[in-house]
Amino acid sequence: MLMKKTFSDEPFWIDEPNPYSRSNASATKGSLTWWISRMFTAYVLVVRLFIFALIIFLAIRFPWLWIVVLLEAVILLVRFFAPRLKETRQAKAVRIQSLAKERTGADYLGSAVHTAGHPLLQVNQPVVLALKDFELSIYGYDSSTPIDTLSVNELQAVNPVVFDDDYIPHIGVIDNTAQALQISFQRQNIDCICSFRRMYKVRPIEWFHAIQKARLAYKIN
Repeated sequence: MLMKKTFSDEPFWIDEPNPYSRSNASATKGSLTWWISRMFTAYVLVVRLFIFALIIFLAIRFPWLWIVVLLEAVILLVRFFAPRLKETRQAKAVRIQSLAKERTGADYLGSAVHTAGHPLLQVNQPVVLALKDFELSIYGYDSSTPIDTLSVNELQAVNPVVFDDDYIPHIGVIDNTAQALQISFQRQNIDCICSFRRMYKVRPIEWFHAIQKARLAYKIN
């Protein structure tokens, strides 16, 4: 007998479809740009349906055109169902991310790619960062148990990283265009420096500001 899938069978985190392009989207629902985009999409669909009907009419006289009719029908079905599939994945991602925030109780929560440097992580490993009060936790996508948790007091340095046109990193540049975040701490008297890139939901500059605020609040308390 098939077992009903429960929340425990689901991953701790998944990203939304094309999250990085979505974060840069400028057209919000209901705006003029959004309406123009919707009208253009509707216009293209009407034109394609007209062409489809015309091909069917011609196929009655030229049977070989039924191949074109079949291909056009497949294209129309894909164009119709693909956005709805994407919306389903989008809704699932939003639900799982919301559940992750409830589980962690984090003030800031977002995904990133660990470039290198943390001894408990793999190179280029996708992770989830969570900042709650004075603790920075690192999760894998599959488990709600953190891989590592650092007190903000353990962090020796926190720096945003900006890459220039030649992709040369400039560490410690306080700029809204920062593309990565570098943190340093000690483990077993060994200095560890690691960096995170492709940070989604919370941008590198926002992580930098939030962690710095937590470090200052820890010192005050």
